[in-house]
Amino acid sequence: MKRILLSTLMALITCSALAGEIYSWKDKDGRTHYSDRPPADNKIKIKSGKLAPAPEPAASAGSLAEKNRAFKERSAAKADAEQKSAEEKKRDDAKRQYCAELKQRLETFESGIRVTHVVGGENVYYTDEERSALTRKARADLAEAKCGK
Repeated sequence: MKRILLSTLMALITCSALAGEIYSWKDKDGRTHYSDRPPADNKIKIKSGKLAPAPEPAASAGSLAEKNRAFKERSAAKADAEQKSAEEKKRDDAKRQYCAELKQRLETFESGIRVTHVVGGENVYYTDEERSALTRKARADLAEAKCGK
């Protein structure tokens, strides 16, 4: 019982010590400073007072409605920007994949290995003329897609 009473008494003494004076002043640049000690330069006008919670600003219904509308507009703009960014990323990824496939096709035709295609269920080798035509087509597709080297 004595411990509880002593703890309560100590807590009350500590709380009253924390409610000391707060000093506020403006420096030569116009910035406001707050401290529990007065400034070193006594030429500055000082306001002092007890620490108290700041009063909450009274909000009118009109200002709340305006804030709500502005919030909704910002949210909609953010959602639109995110959607556009996702679509752009999707397009970039698709183009990157398409370019990789075109480059692989060109490398295959330029490599010199024999390439086949399926005709009527059978593998048929490309002739040299077909192969050079396909190589030119792959180069043209790469240039048209602007994939770079």
